[in-house]
Amino acid sequence: MPPFPVNYKPANLMPQANYKYNLWLKLCNQVTEWLWNQVRPTLPARTRTKATSEAKVLNLSECDVPVKHLDVLSKGPKFCVEPALRPAELVSVSRSVARRVPEDSRTTCVAECTDVLLKHRPRRVHDIVMSSVVDFLHSSGLTCVVSDKEGFFVVLTRGLFSEKGSVAIAKNFREVSHNPSKIKKQAVELLKSLSLDKLVNKVMKEMGDTLDVFFTAKTHKPDIPFRTIVSKRNTWLQIVSRYLQKNLESLVVADPFQVASSDILVDFLRNNDSGGLRAFSLDIEDLYYSLPQAPLLQSVKECIGNQEDEFEFTSRSGVSVEGFLEVLRCYLEATLVTWNGKVFAQKSGVCIGSCVAPILSTIFLAKVDRAIQGSLVDLAIKVFRYVDDYLVFVDRCVFIRKMIDVMKVFREQGHGLTFTCEVPRNDALQYLDLQLAFSPDGLCWRYKPRSQKGLLDYQSGHSRLVKNGIASSCIRSAISKSCPHLIRQSMCEQAVKLRQAGYPDAVIAAVSERLLKTIRAGGKLAATERCKGSRPFSVIPYIHGVSHRFKRVAARFGVNVVFSAKSKLKDICPRLQHRENKKSGKKGKCTMRHGIRFVSCVKGVVYETPFSCGHVYVGQSGRCLNIRLREHHSSLKGTPTSHLALHCRQCGCTPMFDQTAVLFRHREQLTRELVEACFIRKRGEKCVSHPSVLLHDKEFSFLMSTFS
Repeated sequence: MPPFPVNYKPANLMPQANYKYNLWLKLCNQVTEWLWNQVRPTLPARTRTKATSEAKVLNLSECDVPVKHLDVLSKGPKFCVEPALRPAELVSVSRSVARRVPEDSRTTCVAECTDVLLKHRPRRVHDIVMSSVVDFLHSSGLTCVVSDKEGFFVVLTRGLFSEKGSVAIAKNFREVSHNPSKIKKQAVELLKSLSLDKLVNKVMKEMGDTLDVFFTAKTHKPDIPFRTIVSKRNTWLQIVSRYLQKNLESLVVADPFQVASSDILVDFLRNNDSGGLRAFSLDIEDLYYSLPQAPLLQSVKECIGNQEDEFEFTSRSGVSVEGFLEVLRCYLEATLVTWNGKVFAQKSGVCIGSCVAPILSTIFLAKVDRAIQGSLVDLAIKVFRYVDDYLVFVDRCVFIRKMIDVMKVFREQGHGLTFTCEVPRNDALQYLDLQLAFSPDGLCWRYKPRSQKGLLDYQSGHSRLVKNGIASSCIRSAISKSCPHLIRQSMCEQAVKLRQAGYPDAVIAAVSERLLKTIRAGGKLAATERCKGSRPFSVIPYIHGVSHRFKRVAARFGVNVVFSAKSKLKDICPRLQHRENKKSGKKGKCTMRHGIRFVSCVKGVVYETPFSCGHVYVGQSGRCLNIRLREHHSSLKGTPTSHLALHCRQCGCTPMFDQTAVLFRHREQLTRELVEACFIRKRGEKCVSHPSVLLHDKEFSFLMSTFS
């Protein structure tokens, strides 16, 4: 550090004295820098703390997985590697930040973000490690799934994967001969009859008719069965489910038992004499798939009718109550999945993975809870429910008799739901993230999550903000969710878990000190600053040396920046499935029947079409390239509607569509538009296109370093 700040300037100096002072200050800075460079190599290197917990990978195959691949898988699905972003993708990230800035300052923000990129020196990233694992597993006939509750990878052969997947599908689905296209057509006709024209237009644009299915392994159960989860991405059902979710979540649901978190339970234990209480828990087996559809629709109808302003709901949804229920019924009946080339429909309930499953289960269980409350009378002292887990407190003197009577009420009023019971073992009962300890002297509790998942490895590519937040959450929960007798034990357990995940003692100590200051100052552990009014925000992937600088630039323009983890190890599972689908020809091929096929089918490209006169046309498209070329070909016949057709009309030349070349491939439109603008500017007067976005001079020079 220099002896004085660089901008320090004594007052009332003559010009000559000021000149000498600046020379002296410059010399001091140079000497200080030289001395620091001499001392720095002799300082001891900081040793990184490594995770010490025994990472787990369950291998159900007879194939030996090399140690280097096991080391990668043992880091767990949440582990993030730094994404290997190309220059065009980095410029796209900077543009996504600038988009949130007011228009009059946007150009300045783009220039400052590009300065960050020009100064950035990319370092080696670890994405190649993930690719090597995928290559080995695929070439060895293996695949992997994520453990459902314990958070590790399970490696198994494709034959065993197919066998367990078929069993899981048969449990909750039945094979049908329905034509998915006809189901979609019927849904469109229903929406048209209800005058939901905007919804119809969105549904018609989506090409997917059936849902994708993936699995997780229930490693906590014998034989390790699979759990079936569906994905509605790129299907028309996703559009309808969002419409239903938006309107269902506007309803006010009255539930006597439901709690949002274990904090409500902690408040109850602190504010009440729990010495004469004993508790047991009840769990609903396969909640979402077990929801009976007819009573479910009736409970939704009753919930809408119980609203203070039913007219407000109908005006918001755009249909009557009966019409809304018809859309919901159509959605539940149209949930079709494909597995091994066959079509399956769910037997009952709602699929796991559906965005309406949580709110539908909440509405249905609220009706069940009200019926149970009316029948319990004095059998239970207090009941809590979180999703599908109930906690029932009864008088400890008559615990067994009360428990039997309460379970009878649950079975009678449960509308066919199956409940499993858990009683205290060794005077301890686990509920959510709390462990209740019963003794003759009273009831104690402490923070102890049920899940066996380890914490995020400190060497993961997440930002330091995320890691500090995890450490803070663990310590804060140990303090706020434990009784005074067990706070020490809970704190020690969380500190051990953090050390096992590789968190340095300095981080744990710093977090603890901040929480201690908060307690001493106000006595309340407030959440960290999260909301800053109505300031706009942008979500960008975390890139070492870039993202935090983007965050500082955006802050000067009043924009918040949030970091996301883009490349997690859990992506290995879909990558393997994509490889298998591509190998078997299930996906990856163009589904369009082209009348004229100019080039090979490819999507998400920046392309260049030459003319017979020597000029070129540069464009971009997210659809199949042949569709875009056919549109260009059709525009030549009538009035020119594109720059390509206009040039042909004025020049009299002919476009050579069969010689179209792909310059760049990417699935994101903004990235393609930036590369398109770069090539248009690079081609100069030879190109007849006009860019979709205007490139800054610094952005162009940064991109040219890649495409030159």
